[in-house]
Amino acid sequence: MTEWILDGSSYMKAAAKSRKSFWTSQSATARYI
Repeated sequence: MTEWILDGSSYMKAAAKSRKSFWTSQSATARYI
């Protein structure tokens, strides 16, 4: 459990990064349409 907590920050950064790129692509698609 402790290891998961230590890795949590990098996991959240990766999740935020992928979520950001997802919304960026969604916005680009919306503008294209």
